[in-house]
Amino acid sequence: MASIHSSMSPVVFISFSAKDQELARAIHAFLNNAGIKALKAPEDIAPGTNWAAAITEMIEGCTHMVLVWTSNSMASQEVSKELTLAMQGNAVIIPFRSENLAPEGAWRYHLSQVQWLEAHYMPEGQALEALLRQVGDGYPLVSTTTPAADRPPALTASAIRSPPASTHVYGQDDKNTVLTKKLTAGFLALILGLVGAHKFFLGLTIPGCIYLGGWVVLFVIAGVFGSGPDSPPKTAETIVGWLAILMFGITIAESITYFTRSVDDFNRMNLKGKRPWF
Repeated sequence: MASIHSSMSPVVFISFSAKDQELARAIHAFLNNAGIKALKAPEDIAPGTNWAAAITEMIEGCTHMVLVWTSNSMASQEVSKELTLAMQGNAVIIPFRSENLAPEGAWRYHLSQVQWLEAHYMPEGQALEALLRQVGDGYPLVSTTTPAADRPPALTASAIRSPPASTHVYGQDDKNTVLTKKLTAGFLALILGLVGAHKFFLGLTIPGCIYLGGWVVLFVIAGVFGSGPDSPPKTAETIVGWLAILMFGITIAESITYFTRSVDDFNRMNLKGKRPWF
């Protein structure tokens, strides 16, 4: 069935969790630079405006909604409300799946017949290009009544392949760098995880200090409980042994997580998101 908005220039509302602000900003900048009107909060809400009323007005006036799909958005009640409003207005819903995550609960009902954009399989630049094609067939769509001087410049093929720097394109060189960091973090967790080497490498000072402090505590426990001649047999060895096994098990689990996580997910969660654990 053709959309009731099919004859209109696209107006895109970007729905996202606040935890995915960076990706939403990249989509917003890319589409606007391509000549397609894209709206998101808070950039497109005037100071002093009622927030809920402004969001509702933007959604009711949009032809497309780009749903930035992550575990964060699936847990967000605000994103769920925005999706409901967009569907009531017959907007075209484009779930921009940046995580390989299936919808659950009510999300399965709402998104069961929607075509997904599988962004998690692509470099960020390629995913943005695919989104642009899906929204506007790769060209900026402007009103024919708009004066030529006020129209955005035509989007050439080279511009599509090389989006503006402000969109933080995730190219192949960046992907190779992230892959190197991913493997390095995994090996550090496997070999030197007990002293928090992998955490310090990822810039996570507090978790790294927790690991290092825990390792120091093991030696303190061994010294306090195992130094006296009247110490109960095997007390220090038992305590230190179990704590060491627990810590080593955590580092092994983190190492496996780093190795098995996709490059894109590692970049988003561990490098950009600074996830403290796993």
